[in-house]
Amino acid sequence: MMRILPIVLLCILFSPTGYGQCQNCNDVSNSISYNGDGTFSATNAQAYYWEICSGVASIMGSNTNQNVAISCGSGVFKLKLIRFTNGSCVETCVSHECENGMIGEGGGSEGGGGMGSSGDCPSEEDIIFSNEAGNGLCATGMAAIENLEKIKSIKWTWALAGHSGTVVTTGNTASFYYPPGNWTNYYMAVCAEVTLENGTDCIKKCNSFLLDCGGNGGNNAKSIMYPNPAKTQLTIQSNNQNSQIAEVNIHNSYGILIQSIDNPDMENPIHLLEKGNGIYFVTVHFGDGSTESKKLVINN
Repeated sequence: MMRILPIVLLCILFSPTGYGQCQNCNDVSNSISYNGDGTFSATNAQAYYWEICSGVASIMGSNTNQNVAISCGSGVFKLKLIRFTNGSCVETCVSHECENGMIGEGGGSEGGGGMGSSGDCPSEEDIIFSNEAGNGLCATGMAAIENLEKIKSIKWTWALAGHSGTVVTTGNTASFYYPPGNWTNYYMAVCAEVTLENGTDCIKKCNSFLLDCGGNGGNNAKSIMYPNPAKTQLTIQSNNQNSQIAEVNIHNSYGILIQSIDNPDMENPIHLLEKGNGIYFVTVHFGDGSTESKKLVINN
């Protein structure tokens, strides 16, 4: 590394964009990825040099490792990376929005190519999450993308209270395993980078979910659902008289909507006779605009 780093410094000095500038970054390989926990990663190289070239943000710790941690204030900032790989210097820039110190989804790499979007790409609202919890402990969860069929793969990243992970799937769902604990009132951040069958690389989308581990303090759930596992019927009721249920949607494990109930009468159960055995997602929409996702197992 000591021999390679001076080469990277020469790359910086003779870079066509110049030190501390972002325009015309020419690497089209999407070499920067956001991990969802305030850190960014680069694809493999012999050496790295990160810098903030616009916006209110700063690099925490070393800026010459494959991974870098960012602290931000507010507004949009741009992160620039120069990599030395295969005897050449390549560079790329990405834009991310920061709100109240939290990094949001990225805008993709600049300089031609890279991450794009289309009408078939998901939005952040299409990411749903269900947490496995009980007796005050949370340890596993399942995420899914709603209403998206023609996918090639999804790169999932999650972050929870300093813990994080990455899962790559060829389907719409992914399971996350994190250290068991009472994560009630903690936020689980979930990000998805979707690649479609037609080759489109969708812009990373992120969503966050307030966890309830079902312990003494676990009173965040706005609805209750039983029985689970279910056979032929399912009952969903509001946990709060001020939280009226406006709609219930049931998705299969591929995230495809298979049943929707508008203004449901919660005194009557939902019939499940035509649904096969397996794992489903139930999304409860409330009158105040909030939603809640739960995992349902059907076992006839």
